[in-house]
Amino acid sequence: MSGQSKGSDVKGIPFGYEWVLKAKGWKKGEREGASVVYPKRGNEVILISTSKHLDVIRNE
Repeated sequence: MSGQSKGSDVKGIPFGYEWVLKAKGWKKGEREGASVVYPKRGNEVILISTSKHLDVIRNE
């Protein structure tokens, strides 16, 4: 997953991103402010949604 998508700290993570993560087996984990962590088998994807950007970070 790369590129930019309009996000919103008020609306949360865009539906399409949540849908793809769920379809690939990632479970929604902790939410803190504008960020949501999706853990899977010791790895995690962190989505940070603000009014103008959506940052996608993958920690392995």
